[in-house]
Amino acid sequence: MSHKRVGCITSIKRPPKRIDPSHQEANSSLPHSPSLPHSSDKQPMANVSKRKTHLKQLELQHITNPRKALAQGLELLTLEDWEKTITGLNIISSIVQSHPDILVPRLHDICLALILEVMNLRSCVSRVAVSTLGMMYTQLQKKMDPEVELTAVALLQKVGIANEFIRQDIDAALDSMVQNCTATYVIKGLLAGGMRHLNSMVRKCASQRLLNLAERTDAARLLSDTRGITEYILPTAARLAQDPSQEVRHFGRRMLLFMEPHPDFEKMLRKYIPAKDIPEIRDIVKRAQEFAKTQASSPTSDNKSALPGCGINQAVAKAKQYSVAQKEEYIEAMKVQMASKDFQQRIEAVEKIVEDCKEKPDLVMACKFPVFDAIVARLQESNRKINQLTLEALQAVIPLLKDSLVQVVNILVPAIVDNHLNSKISGIHNAADGALNSLIQHLDNALLLEVLCTKAHLLNGKAKGHLIDKLAGMVTGLYSRKPQIVEQKVLPLLWKLLVSSHNRVPTTSLCQALYSQMGQRLRDCVAPQSIDVNKALNQVLRTF
Repeated sequence: MSHKRVGCITSIKRPPKRIDPSHQEANSSLPHSPSLPHSSDKQPMANVSKRKTHLKQLELQHITNPRKALAQGLELLTLEDWEKTITGLNIISSIVQSHPDILVPRLHDICLALILEVMNLRSCVSRVAVSTLGMMYTQLQKKMDPEVELTAVALLQKVGIANEFIRQDIDAALDSMVQNCTATYVIKGLLAGGMRHLNSMVRKCASQRLLNLAERTDAARLLSDTRGITEYILPTAARLAQDPSQEVRHFGRRMLLFMEPHPDFEKMLRKYIPAKDIPEIRDIVKRAQEFAKTQASSPTSDNKSALPGCGINQAVAKAKQYSVAQKEEYIEAMKVQMASKDFQQRIEAVEKIVEDCKEKPDLVMACKFPVFDAIVARLQESNRKINQLTLEALQAVIPLLKDSLVQVVNILVPAIVDNHLNSKISGIHNAADGALNSLIQHLDNALLLEVLCTKAHLLNGKAKGHLIDKLAGMVTGLYSRKPQIVEQKVLPLLWKLLVSSHNRVPTTSLCQALYSQMGQRLRDCVAPQSIDVNKALNQVLRTF
C-alpha cells in the first residue's frame, strides 16, 4: 500500500514512500516529536540512542546554518523512514519560526513536499505537516499567496479522511490562512478545495472559513464588484445557502445575511445570480430575517432555537444588526482618533473603545478586525504611557467580550508579549501580565495554548519564565478536558526547556503540573527523546 495519498493533486511527481499499513493512524494521540516508538524496532539500544542523538543534532542545526538545515530537512522528507520524515518536518518548522525568509526562494518546492506529508497515512507525520503549513501562513503571510490554492486544496481534502485531532489542526491552519493571506487567493483556494466537494464535512469546513473571510473583509468590499471577490463570493453564498447539509446552509445563509444590508446587494444579486434563482435567494434571506426578529422579541424562547434549516443559534439571532454604513462610520471615526497625532486624543480613543465594549459590544465585534488592529498599533507605538493605558484597557475589554475574541487572539497575544512582558518599567510589565491573565481567565484555554507555547519557545528574558508559569497553571485545568492538545503543544516545549540552562524554576513547575495530570504517561512520552532530555526529566521528577 502506498504511504502517501494526495487525492486529486496530480502535479506532484515524487515517488510515494512505502509503509506497513498496520501502522496507519497508530499514533494519532501522541505528541509531535522527532522520533516516536516503533513496535517493530529491533536495533540494539546503543544504536537507537546514537541515531536519535544524530536526528536531534540535525534539528538544532537551523540555529547556526539555516540554509544548509533547510536542504537537509527537505532531503529527509524523501526518505522512507517516518522518524526521519518527522525530523525533517521539525527542521522546516523551526526555520519557519526563526528564519522565515530563508524559505521564500524554494517556497513552491517546500509546499509540494509538505502537501505529500499532509496526506501521509501516518497521523503523527500528517499533524506535524499541517501545523507547519499553519505556521508558514502566519510567518510568511502574503508571500504564501501563490501557494494558497494548492495548500488549501490539500488541507481540505485531508478533512474528509482525517480523525478529529487532525481536523482540529487543519481548522487552525486554515484560520491562519484566512487571517494572513490575500482575500482573492484565499477565496480561490476555498472554492477549489471544498465548495463542491462530495463530503459535507469538507464543504462545512470550507464554508466556515469563507464566512470568516467575508466578515473580515467587510460587505462593502465583498459587493464592490472587485475582480476575484464579488463574482465568486455571492454565487457561492447563494449555493451554500441551499446546500443539502444543514451545517453548510448555516454558513451560506449567514453570509447572505451579512451582505444583505449593503445598498449594492440587490444590484450584485441581479448581476451574478441567474434570474430563476433570485426569488429563492430573496425568500431565504427574508425568512432568516423574520426568524431573527422573532427570536429577538421572544426572551423565553429555547436557547437552542435556530434559523430553519440553517442552525443559527439564538445568541446570533439576538445580536443587534448594524448596517454597512453604521459600521463604516464607526470604523472611520475610530481609526482617525486612534491614529491621531494628539496624545490626548489617542488616550480618549482607547477609553472610548472600552465604553463601546460595555454599551454596544455587538458593534465592536462587528468591526473586530479594524478595532483590534488599531489596539495592536497602540501597543506597538513608542509612547509608553499609551502602551500602559492600552494594556490596562484590555483588562477591562476582555471580560466583556470573552470568547468573541478568539479570531483576534493570534494578533493580540504577540503584541502584548513581544513588546511589554519583558519591560523594565514595572507598570507596563504588570499591565501586560494582567492582560494575559485576563485572557487565560475568560477565554477557552485550548484556544490560547498554541500561541502561548510558540511565544514561550521564542522569547528570552523574564517573559519566557512568566509564560512557562502560566502554561503550568493552564495545564492543570485543561488536561482532563483536552489531553491530546496539551500533549501536542506543551510537550515539545518541555523537551526543549529541559535541556536548557535557563528558567529552571518555571520549567520545574511545568513538569510538576504535567506529571500531576499525566502520571506515568509523561515518562512514556519522553522515552523516544534524547538521552539528555530523559535524564533531565528524571532529575526533575525525583525532586517532587
